[in-house]
Amino acid sequence: MLSNPVKTQQRPHRGGRGRCASCEHPDQKLINEGLAAGKSLLSLSKRFHITRSSLKHHRAHLSESLVAIQTAAGAEGIVEQLQDLVRRARRFLDSAELSGNSAQGLTAIRELRESLLVLGRVTGELTPAPVVVDLATMPAFIAMRTKMVRALAAFPEARLAIVAVLDVDDA
Repeated sequence: MLSNPVKTQQRPHRGGRGRCASCEHPDQKLINEGLAAGKSLLSLSKRFHITRSSLKHHRAHLSESLVAIQTAAGAEGIVEQLQDLVRRARRFLDSAELSGNSAQGLTAIRELRESLLVLGRVTGELTPAPVVVDLATMPAFIAMRTKMVRALAAFPEARLAIVAVLDVDDA
């Protein structure tokens, strides 16, 4: 008897507390391009298994230049045009190397470098991710806070005021 395989639904990609599901998704680049190109949240949600709410919040993480350029580019997006320029610059570099033309090769290298920089900026690959530091959980801060509260033991009113401001358990 043949078994009937049960279709399993793929669970939505979740980011979790303080993490963006889209930023952590393996297809982040495609998600960014889809959002920048104005694709519907519903279609992106179904395609990448991310909630519409997460996609909506992720818009704030997109490079403003990527959104502006994608919107202005029309049918053929700027990313595709830049990728084409990179391919063409590589062909010129290959041609220069084969012919031994160092002047043409150096020019091709400069153009390729500039094209790659622009492409990296537009796609957000060269934009560093923001770093979030939670001081309240750092051991050095906890130790310093504990020492402050203990040092104020001789001054009960000041100690209570500091404890209230720092939101500390009575140490």
